[in-house]
Amino acid sequence: LDNVIVRAVRREPLQVRGRSYRTVLLAVDYHGLEVKSWIDLEDGQMLRQETPMGWVLEASTPEDALRASTGDARGGEDMLTAMAVSSSKPIADPRSSRRLVLWLRGTGLTNQVPVTHRQVINHVVADATELTMSADTVPPPMSAPILGDALRRLPNATVFIQSGHPQIIRTARSITAGSSSSVEAALAINAWVNAHGKKVLTVSLPSALDEFKQREGDCNEHTYLAVALARASGLPAKVMVGLVYHKGAFYYHAWPAIHVGRWLEMDPTFGQPAVDATHIALLEGELENQMKLMSLLGRLQVELVEDMTQAVKKAKP
Repeated sequence: LDNVIVRAVRREPLQVRGRSYRTVLLAVDYHGLEVKSWIDLEDGQMLRQETPMGWVLEASTPEDALRASTGDARGGEDMLTAMAVSSSKPIADPRSSRRLVLWLRGTGLTNQVPVTHRQVINHVVADATELTMSADTVPPPMSAPILGDALRRLPNATVFIQSGHPQIIRTARSITAGSSSSVEAALAINAWVNAHGKKVLTVSLPSALDEFKQREGDCNEHTYLAVALARASGLPAKVMVGLVYHKGAFYYHAWPAIHVGRWLEMDPTFGQPAVDATHIALLEGELENQMKLMSLLGRLQVELVEDMTQAVKKAKP
């Protein structure tokens, strides 16, 4: 496992809900990602936390928390909408989208997006990249994947993907017990995470073990758990991070890729055994890489050139 560094930075007065507190500021560092937490010196309760993903959390009364969750206060959906990436054209049926051509406009990562079997870079001009996106497909059952050097270098257990935890290992074995191939095992893991994970916006750092125990979270939590279960089953797996089209715009999203002889990109959040064409991968990896997305917030645009799925539908008699 990697090292986590916890530093006591200083004592600091803090105002929360009109009340003054004496706190100690703790900084938790993992691969350069820093989480700041203000801890009440009297009872040890956390009063405030700032996360690398840009969220600021403060202790609240049960009444205030309930108002936020029921929409009586500014809640998670508003934050997600504020970060959404606009699309030049609507996509009528995104979960059935098979093939798209689009321009990804912005700065930073747009000329460094991953090239995969379903994501092809056509052109790079200034700060724009033209992509052809295809939906993934579930391959036929394959023999056990040959682990080349690139796959061997993938980590197994990490701080946030606890694939070596006994509970994760036992559950992975139970889920895949009836599988006769790596493809069937990956499909079983994806279906299990979709069925057992309640879809709830989460503003804490994603953790496979926390998701396993609490059975609720958002796309990050579902993805981390799926990757942990796959690795515990002996299947190489990684986290994909990027954009997905949903309700009129592209939202930041995470989904797993599991190696079953080739990489199979799946989405347990949407319940997809293979992702649709609107899944645009911007990078791969855990939090230390995901932090690169922060520089892109509010700066990306998607210009849809062609929706080949719609063209095929219109061509049918």
